[in-house]
Amino acid sequence: MVRTLLSFLTILAIGTLNAQTLLVDQTASPAGQGSASQDFETTYNTYDCMQADDFEIPNGEAWQIDSVRIIGTYSSGAVTTSGLVARFMNNHVNNKPGSLVWDTIISANMDPDGDGTIVGDISNDPLTLGPGTYWLGASARKDFAGGGGQWFWSHDNDSVLSDIHWRNPSTGFGNGCANWGKSENCLSTVAPAAMYQVYGCKIVGVGAIGEDTSFCEGGSVTYDVTSTGATSYVWSTGATTSSITTDSTGTYSVTITFSGGCISEVVQTVNVTVNTEYPVVLEDDTICAGGSPATYVAPNCGNCTWVWHDSTTAAFYTTTQQGWVSITVTDASGCAGTDSAYVTVEEPDVQIAQGDSLDLCAGDTLTLSTVNAFAEYDWSIDNGSGWVYMGDSAVIGATEGGFYLVEITTDAGCLASDTIIVYERQLPIVNITQSWTNDWRVKLNAGAGFVFYEWSNGKTSQTINTSTNKTYTVTVTDEYGCQGTDQIVVIVAGAEDLTDKGIRVFPNPSSDIVNVVLPPNSEFGTVRIIDALGREVTSLTMIKSAAQIDVSMLEPGAYQLAINVDRKDHFVTLLIE
Repeated sequence: MVRTLLSFLTILAIGTLNAQTLLVDQTASPAGQGSASQDFETTYNTYDCMQADDFEIPNGEAWQIDSVRIIGTYSSGAVTTSGLVARFMNNHVNNKPGSLVWDTIISANMDPDGDGTIVGDISNDPLTLGPGTYWLGASARKDFAGGGGQWFWSHDNDSVLSDIHWRNPSTGFGNGCANWGKSENCLSTVAPAAMYQVYGCKIVGVGAIGEDTSFCEGGSVTYDVTSTGATSYVWSTGATTSSITTDSTGTYSVTITFSGGCISEVVQTVNVTVNTEYPVVLEDDTICAGGSPATYVAPNCGNCTWVWHDSTTAAFYTTTQQGWVSITVTDASGCAGTDSAYVTVEEPDVQIAQGDSLDLCAGDTLTLSTVNAFAEYDWSIDNGSGWVYMGDSAVIGATEGGFYLVEITTDAGCLASDTIIVYERQLPIVNITQSWTNDWRVKLNAGAGFVFYEWSNGKTSQTINTSTNKTYTVTVTDEYGCQGTDQIVVIVAGAEDLTDKGIRVFPNPSSDIVNVVLPPNSEFGTVRIIDALGREVTSLTMIKSAAQIDVSMLEPGAYQLAINVDRKDHFVTLLIE
């Protein structure tokens, strides 16, 4: 008898059947209650007992066992839940349970229906058995105390192999069957078989993966296990196709799943001999235009030949041209190695980022730099007294006029240079002058000849007019972008002009209401507003010592305010904004 076991299993799904193909079915002829077959709690361990029945896998076949169904009953009033103790055993030479193949103890309830039938799905880790006779032993994992009661494995009248066996290792039942014996001798059982079913699928043979082979490094071999009826392939490499391509020695296995869920595993050591080629290494190189050439040397290997990309076979290869260089080396085994390198001819183009010339305002500092970055820099200046070294940073500051020179070095050691001329410009001189306009406002003039004007009040013209007492500043910009600044203090008029006479006018300047306050006990007269052309634009007669004049309708500008007090006119400039 041939027995094959490729993997152990664990019953994972509780109380369910995977039920692919029925391998064993002994349920057609029930016979009586059955035999006690139970794993009791510790207190009653002396009564632990198990029934077993045999089944056969035909010659030339191998099966994966994925589900079992063991039919039984409970004693009257017993709790209708049960775990499972199960074991598969080889057949002893005396046709009784022999050496252990696999066993497990499951304490969880495997009878969710409570009908006495214990079921389990073991498909997640299936048991693979080759042709021969095997025994299935089973007991209910069930406590007796507290109303738990007993479980009995039911009997069946159909048996094609040996009669059912039974044992009670601690002989608590007093029948002397500590070891496996026929049930009829231990329990006076008359039925020849137990009621159970075993499910699984027949394994389909797929043959070997392939034969040994050898090839040069960089080659490969393809192994194909395409099988009729296969639904999936999982290789030890992780591939999920029917074939794999490999380029190294190793042990390769493949698991094949067929229609119905049956799985075949093929494990084979495939010897792949890789003839190592001579290592060829060419390094990329950068040379300077007009400088030394790039030089490459063929490898010094015994019994090997080489050829360069241009079909030459010299031991040295030199070039001053930009492009690819490659060599192919063939060793004594006929394996060829190839490598390539790229030669770059560098002609660095250095440009000062600020151009060819630049204007520098006296007292300022201009930053000089290059458009691109380089490994090294050297800056110099010639301000008319010869070249003077300035430094080796990527950026320098120019503070005076003259010729500036930058000399750069690339990572490859190539040199280049560029120059710029800096013109130092003096700052423009500005002098604000002032005069009066026809409407009694002050005119400020920054002078002609500048490109841009910027006054402190935001104006950008050469001249501005104002009637506001304050300090004014102007900044001018000349054609070189240099700037000069001047400022002036403007005093036009204000309410303080008449304070010594007890007359107050405020606010001044104003844009809406002007208050006029006269001394108490004075003889009130009139208040008139006269424009720059001498025209009276408004007037009012004072009837008390204080009055308000609405000037919101007047155009902005300078006006004369004539106040008659005690029959005498007093004048003050009134500014309307």
